[in-house]
Amino acid sequence: MPNPTLALNFEDLGLGSASSVPVQTTLLLGEALADLASRPRRTAAAEHELAAEEARLSAERGELAADVARAYDALVVARRRVELDRDLVEIAQTQRKGIARFVELGESPRLDLEKAQAECLDADLQASQDESAAHAREIELAFALGFERPVALQLSEGLEPALADESAELEALLARAAERSPRLKAASEDYRAALERAHLAASGLRFLPVVRAGPRTVAGDTLAVVELESELPLFDQGQSERSTASAELLAGARELSLAHASIAAAQQRIEQQARPLAEQRVAIRQRTERQFQAGEASYLELVGARRDEVRARLGVLEAELELAGARTELARVLGGP
Repeated sequence: MPNPTLALNFEDLGLGSASSVPVQTTLLLGEALADLASRPRRTAAAEHELAAEEARLSAERGELAADVARAYDALVVARRRVELDRDLVEIAQTQRKGIARFVELGESPRLDLEKAQAECLDADLQASQDESAAHAREIELAFALGFERPVALQLSEGLEPALADESAELEALLARAAERSPRLKAASEDYRAALERAHLAASGLRFLPVVRAGPRTVAGDTLAVVELESELPLFDQGQSERSTASAELLAGARELSLAHASIAAAQQRIEQQARPLAEQRVAIRQRTERQFQAGEASYLELVGARRDEVRARLGVLEAELELAGARTELARVLGGP
């Protein structure tokens, strides 16, 4: 129930005037009839706004959870990358020792040894950089989990697992998102609130007047005063608010479409590019080892094959991180795994 208004007016105070004019004192008690008649729709709009705000808070919690998941996956990949870097360092050192032996025997020029030493330095530098990055990722995840200081973390799980619905059709994902996505729920509730206000704006109820009535005292006489105040429909009647809410719904659907497409692209990259390349590099390395043992391949060819295999495994790792990030984003958009 809207509260009434109370107004006390003084007129003809005669400030700066030599004439004597009786002061008029008016006491008005008013009520907005439009507020009384539109209370059900205004209540419904307020309830939708409350639901929208609760959904936005839920969406923020989902974003925080997604940030933690991404930080976890980044640390998993960073630590695996450090392990592969150590393999590359070992390969570079093995190559340098082998070339140093060839140089001593006069079978290789001094320049080859200098190149091998440079490759060792480069591998050491890359390993050092990746170790620093992994440590930074660990600190980032520790603070994201709520620790007040850096701590050593033991990771018990791998990257983000496959979602139950990630292979579903986009229409099915949109239907699920419409039911569970906090962002879409917030946009939907905003739209409903805007629709309620639009109904009010288009309704004749908005033109019901504000009625004020009360006594007016002039020179000892008491008169009755009645005032009517109504709105003029000159400007926006709620179309822009509905358009904004509708645009937010479309943005949520577009976000879901992008997340779904990102998963498909990442899976394609792994299955058609990164993983086949890694498998091919393993086969080449195994064949080169057999040829080296038979004297049909050089030592440098063997070392190069081992290096190429490790680098291919690094490529698979990067592709898996991309896929894990896409899965985390889809889970966030859907409102949970």
